[in-house]
This record gives sequence, C-alpha cells and structure tokens, in this order.
Amino acid sequence: MPDAAPIHLSLPPIAYTANATAAEIADAIRQASQRGRIIIVTHLKPDGDAAGSALGLARAITLLSGNRGVTVWHGGPVPAWMSELHGQTPYELVDRARWEPGGGVDPVGVSLTVIVDTGSWTQLEHVQRWIDERASSCLIIDHHRQGEARLALRRYIDTSAAAACQMVAHVAAALLSTPINRLPVDVATPLYLGLATDTGWFRHSNVNGDVMRLAADLIESGANPSGLYQLVEQQDRLPRLKLLARAMDSLEIVNDGTIGVMTLTKRDFASAGATLNDSGGFVDFPALIASVRVVALLTETDDFATRQSLTKISMRSKSGKNAVDVNAVAGKFGGGGHFAAAGGRTALALTEAKQAVIEAIIQQMRVSQGQAS
Repeated sequence: MPDAAPIHLSLPPIAYTANATAAEIADAIRQASQRGRIIIVTHLKPDGDAAGSALGLARAITLLSGNRGVTVWHGGPVPAWMSELHGQTPYELVDRARWEPGGGVDPVGVSLTVIVDTGSWTQLEHVQRWIDERASSCLIIDHHRQGEARLALRRYIDTSAAAACQMVAHVAAALLSTPINRLPVDVATPLYLGLATDTGWFRHSNVNGDVMRLAADLIESGANPSGLYQLVEQQDRLPRLKLLARAMDSLEIVNDGTIGVMTLTKRDFASAGATLNDSGGFVDFPALIASVRVVALLTETDDFATRQSLTKISMRSKSGKNAVDVNAVAGKFGGGGHFAAAGGRTALALTEAKQAVIEAIIQQMRVSQGQAS
C-alpha cells in the first residue's frame, strides 16, 4: 500500500449523498452476478450491523446467482459470535498483507465490490488498495452522515435509516422479488441482528415506526429475537466483565454532571486478558446517570495499518431538549457517525485526548443550547 493518498481522494470532494435507489442497487448486483464474482466488504472491527448487512446481502446474492461466487471480507478483530452467525456461509479475514505479492488475493473474475455500513476511507484500511483500483465497479450501501463519495460509482445512502441492515433488507427483497416478510430465514436472521444491535435492542432514539415494522417483518420471515440476543449479549467472557470494571472505575463526571468520560489503557486490556472487541457497549453505561447527557469512552490502542499508538473515541448522547450532536464532535477528530452515536480517533495520547474531547463536547453543548433557545 503506497503512503501517498489515492489519486481519486486528492480530487475535489463530491457530496456524500445517494445517487441510486435500493431497486437500482439490486439491479446492478443482479447484472454483476451474471458476469462474475462479487466481493462484500465493511468497516474494520465489524459490529452487528456491519456483519448482519454483509451476511444478509451475501446470502441473498447466493440465492439469486445459484452460488456462482460471493465472498464476504472482514478486517480487524471480529466478534466471538461471528462464526456461529455465518454458519455454513464462509467469510475471509483480510488485511493489507493480502495485497502484497503472494498474499492470496485473486482479482480474476470479480465483477463488483459492495461496501456496506461505511463510506469512510480510514475504516477500510484493510481493503484500501482493492477499492482504490476498482472505484468504478464499487457500490456503497450506508446510513452514516460522512463518507468519501469517490469510493464508489453508485451509492445508496440514507442517513435517516437506523441501520445499514434496514437498507439491505430492501435491496435483498428487490433481488429476490419478494416482500421483506417473506425473505428466507437465513437472510432475515442477520438483518434482524444488525437492526437490533444498531438500535440498542430497540432502546435508542433512532427507533421509529419504520424500524419496528421492519423488525416485525423480519420476525415473520423467521428471525429469532431471543436466540439472537442470547448469541450476542449473553455470551460474555470473564475478561470482558473485568475490563468493564476497569472502565467504570475510570469514570469521571464533569461539566456539572453532564458529561461522563471513561478511559481504557493498553494495560487495562492486558490485565483483564481482554481484547478490543470486549469493550463493545461500555459507552452506554454512564448514560444511566440522570444528569449525564453525553458519554465518551477513550481507548488507547494501535493503528490497524501502521501499528502506531492512537486514542479511539466513542461517544453517545441522550435525546431530548438540548440534545448534543456528537457527530459534530467526532468530526473534529477525523470521525463521524450519527447525531446521537459517533466516534473518531486521534494521535493524541490518552490524557491529552481526554481533555480535548471534553472541551469539544462542552463547545458543542453551547451550540446545542444556542440552537434550542
């Protein structure tokens, strides 16, 4: 992977907006499946929505094409439940080394690459070379506010969607020419998982009537809510709980009780015997405190590609009066996401990053108060 930025990213920016519908994306996939293999990729360290979107789409394409060739590529650590979710549907773990001579990537016969649940160049470090060489034969299905439009010729983007799976459900239904409530159970199951996890099991402010109607349709198709909840949320290892104890012990409540900040160091992970995957969901706990409006979890880690130390930032905000746009805060740290849930990263050391994030949140709180007044 060259150090220089890809040529297409050095050109004037294009607005990260949709230029295709679900039906048009489905038609492009249908045509590509007749010409060759299809690769599906998503962001590093896939969560429930990323994994569910990729798997649900892969299974729909397989049913459409008669298993002529669709492959899911994942990068970074994957959740412990990934293998059980995929079952007999294979996936591959890839990193930048795969693109070196003898690395194993075979581009022959690939007609299309579909990027799901992200449009962020930095979240696609494991497949940057692949995508940079094939932007004209890439599609994006995403629900985030920020992204790089030049990554794909056609983009189905809906920032009002609670999850990418919400969008993939419509693409899958169009591909298979069936209503969503009649999707095959193997397609509906990962889509329900993604919808449920990206809404906090239907607790977050992104839940609306469309979300609940889709959930009902996917259940009618055969998705098992209690079984999926047990798979994802009730399989914790002891190291995760030890890591949670360290995160909660680091909790500081600042700015008159309105901001909760937690930190996790590399030493915390080592002492608990935990991995980065074990910290998922920790950022939601301080929101249980009545006065807290915004929570930030700062994690000391290493860059996936360069192995240089950095601080990862995850944020959540409560809805209601003077709700704080953490997406705007994340933008100051090279990240993004949604109004109430966003993240970024910085080369600042953990202590300096913590202060910078607190200051940025306070500044955004003032903006929110000004907009509400």
